Amino acid sequence: MKIAYCIEGLFNSGGMERIVTVKANYLAQHGYDVTLITSHQEGKPFAFLLDEKIHHKDLNVEFRKKKSFLRNATIRDYRKKLNDFLLTNDFDIVISTGGMDLYELYKIKDGSIKLAEVHFSYDMNYLMAGEHVNQFKTRFVAFLKTKRMVMAARHYRNIVVLTKRDLNKWRRHCTNAIQIYNPVTIEKSNISKGINHRAIAVGRLAYQKGFDYLVKAWRLVHAQCPEWNLSIFGEGPDRDFLQNLIHRYGLSACVSLKGNSRKIQEEYAKSSLFIMSSRFEGFPLSMIEAESSGLPVVSYDCPCGPSELIDSGRNGLLVSSVGDVDGLANAIIDVLKDERKRKAMADESLRKVMALNVDEIMGKWMLLFSEVLKQKV
Repeated sequence: MKIAYCIEGLFNSGGMERIVTVKANYLAQHGYDVTLITSHQEGKPFAFLLDEKIHHKDLNVEFRKKKSFLRNATIRDYRKKLNDFLLTNDFDIVISTGGMDLYELYKIKDGSIKLAEVHFSYDMNYLMAGEHVNQFKTRFVAFLKTKRMVMAARHYRNIVVLTKRDLNKWRRHCTNAIQIYNPVTIEKSNISKGINHRAIAVGRLAYQKGFDYLVKAWRLVHAQCPEWNLSIFGEGPDRDFLQNLIHRYGLSACVSLKGNSRKIQEEYAKSSLFIMSSRFEGFPLSMIEAESSGLPVVSYDCPCGPSELIDSGRNGLLVSSVGDVDGLANAIIDVLKDERKRKAMADESLRKVMALNVDEIMGKWMLLFSEVLKQKV
């Protein structure tokens, strides 16, 4: 079976890039002919290791966003190059990963079945609006973007979403929506012993991840649990803002921005609690990784994902209101002060992620591929 994934690039070390790489590698190792089609890799190295059997085609599209007419030229260039490539290859299934390809792939009549996978929340456009000063205008733009996304998704054989919570929203508009979780992407070979007084948070240093809430909450945590430290792994545009916030609250000795790590599993293993302060998620890969490393978790109950990965009170604690700094701090303190509770939650975390092993999840994908190909015949 010949499968192709369309993605804008594989040079970022983000969750989507990691998941696409894991799935492509798994399929290639199980006899599938896999091609990754990037729009603008631009000769940059891949962020994650690809199986040598995987083919790669970069369309070398000049990616321009600033002016609308330049953006339109980019889209036309992309559509033509993607069309030419697909028409000269004989793919069985081509998959959009939800970027620019979502709006162009389905239009190409190359005979392949088109699927789409969504790596973000249905409400992403509204959630990105955040506390924007012009709420009416921003929400109206978010409505138009969401409407456009839905209209495009209806053209695919199936659109695959990440959570049951998100599926309920998609199903109101797209009867072709189905749900498959992302798999665990790290080996369970390095499990935390829960003995270090270190909490860990992982993610891009950007508005979505809510690290400003976490730094503010840690000011309260530090007053109650001064022996504990917080390490935040990731890079992004908010680094200077967060560093200044840490300095302003006098937390430089106990809160540190660690940057990216190529050995993140070792960092989980050296920690005793995972914290997620996101304003919104798609399906938080870092939380899956943390649980598979035997960490209890504290998180806001943001859309989407945490409520399906945390059984509050069993493998962690959910804080109901996003932005509730006191609530987040109190939940963290509750776990940090009770070693027996942390150990019990850590054991539950390991059990919770058993159903997300890569064989289980990729089995569902391969079953989907077989079913849609049967429908084609």
